[in-house]
Amino acid sequence: MHEMQRDVGDRVATNSGHRIATAAGSAGAGAIVHVAPTGGPLRDVPNNVLQTCRILSTWGWRVTMMTVADAPGARHPGYRTETFANVLARAPILAKFCVSPSLALSLRKTLRDTDVVHAHGLWFLPNAHAANGARRAGKPYMISPHGMLAPEALKFGIAQKRIFWWAHQRRALERATCLHAASEQEYRDIRALGLKTPVAIIPHGVEPPAATQGSRPASGDRIVLSLGRLHPIKGLDLLIAAWARIEKDHPGWRLQIAGPSEGDYESALRGLAASAGLARIQFLGPRIGPEKAEIFAAASLFALPSRSENFALTVPEALSYCVPVIASKETPWSALPEKGCGWWVGQDVEALAAALARAMRLPPDELRRMGERGRDWVAEEFTWEGIVRRLDAVYRWMRGDADAPCDLRFE
Repeated sequence: MHEMQRDVGDRVATNSGHRIATAAGSAGAGAIVHVAPTGGPLRDVPNNVLQTCRILSTWGWRVTMMTVADAPGARHPGYRTETFANVLARAPILAKFCVSPSLALSLRKTLRDTDVVHAHGLWFLPNAHAANGARRAGKPYMISPHGMLAPEALKFGIAQKRIFWWAHQRRALERATCLHAASEQEYRDIRALGLKTPVAIIPHGVEPPAATQGSRPASGDRIVLSLGRLHPIKGLDLLIAAWARIEKDHPGWRLQIAGPSEGDYESALRGLAASAGLARIQFLGPRIGPEKAEIFAAASLFALPSRSENFALTVPEALSYCVPVIASKETPWSALPEKGCGWWVGQDVEALAAALARAMRLPPDELRRMGERGRDWVAEEFTWEGIVRRLDAVYRWMRGDADAPCDLRFE
């Protein structure tokens, strides 16, 4: 089997006898339903789901996106968005399951005129409704686990997940028409659980900046940025410990940590920084839209110290802003050094500290050139049009209109 990150963004070799669907969707492509539970605002639906829906709708698909959200949010031109209330939103323990009888009822009606169902995430009741409804209606369905089958991810809430696994989740995965893995590593995680379902290995895409960013700010500290959920699986405790080893030797640099906190985890991270006496760490909180673009544009380095990642969309996002990346070997990004745009290092304090120190000693122009190589790689492999074209080919195979595309694995 190929080494994981060598294949991030690359197509699987063409299966003998299978032709590749090369055209984007055409008029009358069919109807597809995406089910993406959030439990929070509609804006929390993953961007990869929204972009997929948007592009498919321009190719002739009749797209419906259904989700559980605590507020309707903005509607999206080109496709239908339906939001449903979480009836247990005020129950702290049960709210996470996104219980919504109204979604289940509406889904049953919608599936009568649907060709393909695509469910996102695991361990949620909407995911169960999508799989069960598709089977009852005789419709093909895909599940994207979004990294939730990784060994590290399975350690969190293990008792609840074990119950859900035997009550529903395993059966839903086994009976799916296919599963979607964003990387070679996620494919291996799926197979490690004994699942034999066909798997489409297709990365996520990014929306590059409207224009190439200029040079980093001419004055002030240079910035190492880490952006994403503040959760123990993200390895931010190790990043802070690594920063503690090198901060005093690099007075012209700051570490910025941005993203929403899971529970009270940000307080724990702040405590680590305070106990180490670190003066140049900033916690920025959530950053989306223009605010996220602004901090990417100002960064000189991006750090991803995660203990587990199925893909990590923030890596191509950073590269699209010409920001080199330091990623741990628990993430699917071994191609970073091969592409000349970053480092792939051990997931431990010593390795992270060494990589940070090495990168921070480089002249700004050299870091910029690394970032530009990364931007070119993203343009070649991770644009949304290309990614959704590959998904479109899988949907057509699921519907029976095309042979299996080369991204599908059956072994």
